[in-house]
Amino acid sequence: MNATALVHGHPRLQSLILKAACLISLLTLGAVFAPEYVLGKLNWFLGMGKLPDSALLRYLGSGGSLVYIITGLLMWMMAGDVVRYRPMIVFSAWIMLAAAPIYWYINTHTGMPRWWMLMDTVACLVFGAALLWACHARPKSA
Repeated sequence: MNATALVHGHPRLQSLILKAACLISLLTLGAVFAPEYVLGKLNWFLGMGKLPDSALLRYLGSGGSLVYIITGLLMWMMAGDVVRYRPMIVFSAWIMLAAAPIYWYINTHTGMPRWWMLMDTVACLVFGAALLWACHARPKSA
């Protein structure tokens, strides 16, 4: 069996999608280390009013952002060898699809603006569906 027989879908597209998801995840880096006054200004700028003073909320915001960064870096690692990490990539795609309605629920119940709900939900749907398609689609014969 040759090496090309082990390749499923579109490896270059899978790698590109994973790297794009990583880069988007890295946008949360600032939230891990941002001073509280910066987060307060951002909260006000986004139309969400005054940022509540709560150690728990600061911890969850920074910790959640760190989880995004770690997940993004794992996606970058998987993008480097999509054949080797295929099971994890397919699983990640399904997780993204499952996360879409969960994000909608979270954003609805926490009072996030509609554009934020759409951003989270649509991003999960698009990245999850595109990655799943890229993993299973049959490339055209040359």
